[in-house]
Amino acid sequence: MPIQDGVIKREDWPYRVSQRFAEIIRDPGVGGSRGGMIQNSAAYNGNNPMYRLESLKSAIRDVSDEIANEIRHAKPVDSATEIDDQLGWTMRCLRAWEQCNWGTVRRCPMAYGHLTQIVKVGAVGAHHAGSLAKLRDHALELARNSTLHELRRIQDDDDIEDTHTQANRRQRVMVRLRKLKPLQSSDGRILSDQHAIADELKRYWSDIFMERPCDHGRLQAWVAEELPDGAPWASASNLDWELTCDAVRRAVKKSSKSAPGPDGIPYSAWRRLGQLGLDTLFGVARAIGHTEIGELTQGFDAINTNGGHTFNLGNMIFLPKKITGNDPLLGDYYAPSDLRPLMIVNTDNRLIANAMRIQWEPALDTWISDAQQGFLPGRSMASNIIEVEAAAQRLAVERPRAGILLLDFKAAFPSIAHGYLHEVLSPLGLPQCVRTSVGNPSMTIIRAGLVLVVLFTMGSASVQGYGRGAQSVLYCSLWLLTSY
Repeated sequence: MPIQDGVIKREDWPYRVSQRFAEIIRDPGVGGSRGGMIQNSAAYNGNNPMYRLESLKSAIRDVSDEIANEIRHAKPVDSATEIDDQLGWTMRCLRAWEQCNWGTVRRCPMAYGHLTQIVKVGAVGAHHAGSLAKLRDHALELARNSTLHELRRIQDDDDIEDTHTQANRRQRVMVRLRKLKPLQSSDGRILSDQHAIADELKRYWSDIFMERPCDHGRLQAWVAEELPDGAPWASASNLDWELTCDAVRRAVKKSSKSAPGPDGIPYSAWRRLGQLGLDTLFGVARAIGHTEIGELTQGFDAINTNGGHTFNLGNMIFLPKKITGNDPLLGDYYAPSDLRPLMIVNTDNRLIANAMRIQWEPALDTWISDAQQGFLPGRSMASNIIEVEAAAQRLAVERPRAGILLLDFKAAFPSIAHGYLHEVLSPLGLPQCVRTSVGNPSMTIIRAGLVLVVLFTMGSASVQGYGRGAQSVLYCSLWLLTSY
C-alpha cells in the first residue's frame, strides 16, 4: 500500500524517521516490522550502503505506519454498514496484510465486524496464508455485490433519470466489472479468471525476457570491424564517470509524482528527508559502481539466492495496445502480445538510475545517432512525424504517383540481452563503474486483480520503466541497428 502524502507532510515525519533510522543502525533487530530486506540482524554491516538504505526504508515505513494509525485513532471508527464501506475496510485490511502492517490489520475488524470471522486478531501473521486467501475471496464477493447493488439502483432510477445519465452510470459499472480485461491464452481460450490470467502472462513474458545466448566470437569480430581505431573512451578516467552527489540531488529535485514501486515509498518521501536521503542514495549509487548488487545484499536480502535480490524488484503492469478480438459474453479481450509491459521499480532505484543518467548523458549523447529522436533531452518524438509528413507532402507535389510504405515492429518496446550489453560496453572503453552499474538482473511482480504472482527474473533489459542504464541500452541498440 503506497504511503500517503498526508502522512509524509506531517511536520514531525522527517525527525521521527531519522530517529528510527538511528535506532535501527544501533540495533538492527528493532527494524523491519513490515518485512523487507532486513531479515537477519546478524548480517548487519554498518559500512554497507545497501544495508543503510534498507534500514532507512524500514524506518520510513515504520514511522509512516505509526503516524497513519495515530491519524486514524484520532478519528472515531464508524461502523461499516453500507456495502461500499465494508468493501473499503476489507481492501484496507487486505493491503495492510500484504505489507505486514499488523496494526492496521487488527484495527479493521473494529469497523467491520464480519472481518473478525476471517482475521483472528490475536494470531495474525505472515504465516496465516489461509486467512489471507479467505480475505481476498471476501473482497471479491463484496466487489461483485457492490456492482450488482449499483445495477439495481440504476434500474430503480430508470424512470427518474434521462437516457444520457443512465448510459453514463451503466458505463461506469461496466468499467468496474471489466477492470481486469479478458486475456486470450496460447491455445485460443479466453481467460477471465485472475489466477489463469496471471499464469498466462507469466508464461508468455518470462519467455520474452529470458536471457538469450550470445555468440561472443561473432560479436567480437563485429566490434573490431566497427571500432578500427580502438575504444573511443579508452583514455577516459573513472573520475569523469563517477557519480556525484550533485547528480543525485538534481534527480531528487526533479522527481515527479508517479506511482511508487513494491515498497510503497513515493518520491515525496525522499524529497522530505533532505540530506539524510541524499547521503543514503549517494552511498548506494557509488557502491553499485564498484560492487555487484548481489554481493551488497548478501546475508540480509530475503530472496538473495543464485544472485537474485530485491533492489531491482518491480511491479509489472500491462497497458493494452490494441484489441485482439471480441467475445460474445466477455467482450473485448487481449492477447499477451498486444499488451505493452511497463515495469515500476522502487523510487530509490529510479532516483539512482536518473542520477546516473544525468551524470553520463553529456558523454553518451554525442554517440547516439541523430535518427533517435525520443527519450533524449533536446529531441522530440514528434519530429519523426513532422519529417515523414513533410516528405510525403513534397513527394505528392513532385511525383503524383509516389506512395509511402509504413512498417512497424511487432514489439513496441526495445529489449536487449544483458550479455550483449556488457560485451558492447566493454570495448567502448567505458570504465568499470559504468559497466557494473548497468544490466543487473531484475525480478518482477504482476498483480492480476487481487492475485499477486512473483513473475520472473528478467535476463534482458527493457527501456520502458527500467531506468538504470536505459541510455546505454538505447545506444547499444542503435549501434546494432545502424550497422546493418
